Amino acid sequence: MGFDEILKQIEDERDQRIKQALSAAKAELARIGAETEQKEKALRANARAATKEDTMRTMDREIYFYKTEARRLQREAINATVTEALKELAENIGDFTASPKYPKLLAELASKTKSELGNDIIVQARKEDIDRLKKLLPASATIETTKERLSGGFKATSRDGKRSIDFSIDAISERLQDKLVRRLLDELG
Repeated sequence: MGFDEILKQIEDERDQRIKQALSAAKAELARIGAETEQKEKALRANARAATKEDTMRTMDREIYFYKTEARRLQREAINATVTEALKELAENIGDFTASPKYPKLLAELASKTKSELGNDIIVQARKEDIDRLKKLLPASATIETTKERLSGGFKATSRDGKRSIDFSIDAISERLQDKLVRRLLDELG
């Protein structure tokens, strides 16, 4: 199973969770919109019964307040949806590095690293991945334990320091998160 297929499977699982969260957020937004509309109608009905000029100013202020409140609640719903989706994605990363798919991903990433940076490279990885990477990368590669906290994967730099690549699960996840946030914001408005 190739790197793209593994990422596609992760994205598909994430998309399923996102669709569920999106559905809940859309329902909440619809409820908020309906409630705001009902309050606006009630205010308009009350305004007709009172003096026209004073009531219209009061009504305008209250309508503005309810619309502002609806926008605030909508932003909160979007933020909650994004936060939940990102939390689920972070939880999936831990499951993924413990799965049998993870060594296949490391092999694919090692192969891409060799083709992009060559054999004379410096690699920084988690302690748990060092032995695997020693088997996957050329003997000329320097493989060391990173001081950074990585969820998996690795970072590699050409020995001359001119080229580098970040194949850490954290960086891959961050790229997926950016895509997710853009997608949610597009879909929710």
